[in-house]
Amino acid sequence: MLYGLQLRTILWILWGVTILPVSTTDLLTVCLETLQGSEQCQVNDASFLQLDTQLAPVEQTTVQNSLARPRPQASADLHSIPTQSIGILKIDWRDPGYVGAKPSAISADGVSLTDILPFLSFENVFFVVVYFCARPLTCAFCAAMYFIYKHFRKEERNRHASKQGHGSGLTRAQNIYFSVWNALACICFLLSERNIIWDRTTIVIGLFVLQIQTVMHWLVLEIPMISLATLVVKTKPVPRATAQESHDLTVVMNYNLLATCTDDIDSCMENMLNAYLENVDSRTSAVLVSATSDPELKSYELQTRDRNREVIYKDLHADALRWYRNKEALGQSEAVDCRRHLWEPFRGLDEENFNAVLESLCHSFAKNYMVIHRVSRVLRKCGQYQDLMLLSEGHSTAYTYCNKQLYGKSARTLGEPLFTDSEDVRNVLGRKFDYTLVLDADTRVEGQVVNELRQVAKANPGKDIIQPAIRFHSTDESTVFSQIEKIRQEINAPTITTLVTLYDHSPFFGKGLIRNKAYHEKCLGFPDAVLDTVPIDVLSHDTYEAAVMDTMFVPDIFLIEDSCSNFISWSSRETRWNKGELILASHFWPNTFGKWVRCFQMHIAGATHFLEESEAATQAVANLSQVARHLAHGPLKTMGAKFLLLVYCFACELCPMYWKRLPLAVVMFFIVILPKMTTITWENKTACLVEMVASICQFTPEAVVGSVRIIQAMHGYLWGSVLWTPQAAIEAEFLESNAWAHAIKHLWPYSLASLIIGAWVAWVNPCALHALGAVLLVFVLPFYVGCTSHYCIDCPSFLQAVIGFRLAGSKKERGDVGHAMCSCESSG
Repeated sequence: MLYGLQLRTILWILWGVTILPVSTTDLLTVCLETLQGSEQCQVNDASFLQLDTQLAPVEQTTVQNSLARPRPQASADLHSIPTQSIGILKIDWRDPGYVGAKPSAISADGVSLTDILPFLSFENVFFVVVYFCARPLTCAFCAAMYFIYKHFRKEERNRHASKQGHGSGLTRAQNIYFSVWNALACICFLLSERNIIWDRTTIVIGLFVLQIQTVMHWLVLEIPMISLATLVVKTKPVPRATAQESHDLTVVMNYNLLATCTDDIDSCMENMLNAYLENVDSRTSAVLVSATSDPELKSYELQTRDRNREVIYKDLHADALRWYRNKEALGQSEAVDCRRHLWEPFRGLDEENFNAVLESLCHSFAKNYMVIHRVSRVLRKCGQYQDLMLLSEGHSTAYTYCNKQLYGKSARTLGEPLFTDSEDVRNVLGRKFDYTLVLDADTRVEGQVVNELRQVAKANPGKDIIQPAIRFHSTDESTVFSQIEKIRQEINAPTITTLVTLYDHSPFFGKGLIRNKAYHEKCLGFPDAVLDTVPIDVLSHDTYEAAVMDTMFVPDIFLIEDSCSNFISWSSRETRWNKGELILASHFWPNTFGKWVRCFQMHIAGATHFLEESEAATQAVANLSQVARHLAHGPLKTMGAKFLLLVYCFACELCPMYWKRLPLAVVMFFIVILPKMTTITWENKTACLVEMVASICQFTPEAVVGSVRIIQAMHGYLWGSVLWTPQAAIEAEFLESNAWAHAIKHLWPYSLASLIIGAWVAWVNPCALHALGAVLLVFVLPFYVGCTSHYCIDCPSFLQAVIGFRLAGSKKERGDVGHAMCSCESSG
């Protein structure tokens, strides 16, 4: 990886620069040297001598040495000297404030700040502040890099010394991939260095901008690397067992819910009902683990369960009778066909005996549709399916996350019940399910998906998590934003498949098939050897679980879920995810980031107790393989790239370059255009164009909006505050309001701030196109959000044609896949 290379080569250079003495004479010398090197500047020796008399003897040598080089022929008329600029620094030698200005108090160490103020117009104050703060800030920056580098080397030594985990070695293809990536990053570093005009900038600012460019290019290079690998890497079919071979594996479909209203319950349990009916089997059960605390809502969940059980009984009973009457005929309905294996063992029974068996059988299937209520909320969703696994193994009381010394008030009582006692709890207790299919409340599972996953799991017993692809659900009544999200998902699907094929490891999306035995051994432990591998305070549990468990991606088996209907809902979800990634960062780097966060929380936020992680969690992070670590750090790198891009847009205006627009243009090309070039076909050319335009409008402002989101997430993490409104509440608000009003209500601060900052930047330096472009796209973001928040049926005809084309294709695609017993695609 390039972490060590960058830090080793840049650290000591910057460190040496920062320990140089800082004085106002340095700034004055830079001004004079730049003026002397310009052919347009005509300054006589008298003007410089006048300046020399204002310097203390100890400082005169520095300026006189800078004046020793030959200068253009001088003129005695100061009013003939034009304005000279250094970056955004403007020195007007014709300013009456300078001509005849009297020196102010002179210190023995050199010229004070008031001595050079006559050289500066009002807008130069920003440059003066940046210049005098550059070296202290760079010193702090170097110190941070030093500690990060020290921690990096320590982690590397631990990883190589460890013999556990997923394995520390890389395959030949992975070695080539990472080597080419690092080589391209080094080339970008060298080209960026040659692009800077070092004669017209200070070494501090030049190196600062160079380091930002290097890290930013290294982060962005992953996108073109994967895009180009899509053309080279051949994906292999996923091994599968036959239906007979996988017949012995039992699966529980686990929906998790924390309801705030009856609509949440209706939506979740309808999805659970349809999923169970589509995949009903003697080896399959469906369990809703509810963390709802309101007694009325809990009662409503049980009432809904009973109504759905009646639906299950009637539906299965009718299908069985229809099969029995037509068992010798051909061309049965699809519903009967997919359940034929349920009734085939009873083919030889007469009608009376078949009806008697059918009665008991349908009641048994209906009883496997269950709702259980969890007692605690430790670990949120992750804790819900963890407790379900414990219950199925025969543990009815808690033994995980009970350590008061580690978790304080967040710990639960040892031996307390996992669930409120009920018939369903007793039905699950001791069932010892082989696999748990973890699902969200809005996830849909189409026909035979569970059987397909069971076959993959049987053929790959060494895989701990089977991750199916995720496909966004869309209809004619969807918004433009959700349609664009679906288009983007379809275009990026080959890239994601190539990524997981190359890495031989997959992210976990929080919805997938988990092997219970492996999860117990790696994450939960046993009553006499508790692990608690997943930290108790994590939000992004799926990232952590994917890092410590062997995850396998299956691109041709799909789960269906709803995408965000508008940008506001998407941004709120991103804020929650960002906070989760920051929490994970404190566990991935406990000796640096974790210590800084705790120090801040203790001295600033007033925290008195911190949630510790178990020894198993610490050891699991230390044993991560390079690929698992790389994937786990992926979201953090994406967050860092947004902030670096924002800093670069403004910092590059302080550093003169031969090709100032080129670095940013290369970054945008790598992110927006190149991935489409590797996946574009004649059939999806229109979709690629729509997605490209939408990406520019949505993700270019992310340099600003994403950075604000990171700050909000960090604030919530440090102070422990809740930063977001639940997504369901945002969706409900959107449905009840006008799309334009909804966009302006949530985004007007960004537009106002961008208008003010843009006006200031245009006044200070009209040529700062990077900064002006960034604030302009932020200003127009509400217009993009308003446009994409409309329903497709309300859009202009030309946009309906584009979106309607995609819908037609999606419907045909879903029909074809449904005939093949499944449907899907990855969200990435």
